[in-house]
Amino acid sequence: MTTFVITPISKAYKPFGSQDSRRDYEDQQARVSAGHEWMWDDAKGNKSVVGGIFGFAFNGDRVEFHRITRVADPKERLPQWAANAGQGERQVLFLSARLYTMPWKEWLSFNGMRKVQGSNYPRGMDIPFLARLVEYEFVE
Repeated sequence: MTTFVITPISKAYKPFGSQDSRRDYEDQQARVSAGHEWMWDDAKGNKSVVGGIFGFAFNGDRVEFHRITRVADPKERLPQWAANAGQGERQVLFLSARLYTMPWKEWLSFNGMRKVQGSNYPRGMDIPFLARLVEYEFVE
């Protein structure tokens, strides 16, 4: 079974010391540019598995898709994630390079959520079809 987890990326920065998905995303971009893998934490419930799909949702604009390449213990969380209170028990997901960037209009055509709020596992979507679409037809 293919799992799919999605997380929203804020349009604006939050005050320092609070959860800030935009700052975390930009930190990951810098890590990748320095030769490191993408990393993010799982949604509540820790249901993600290797081979699953991970999406960064930029509400109203696009969804960037990655493949989950490794699932690690919460002990491997990055020190800068300490401000993400209440998420310390979430497993760490290692991600592939971006596979596909889907325009928001197309995302909605797959019955995607109109507004992604918090990391979660979307329901009501044909996840296996979406996985094939992302991996085989639209690799950037």
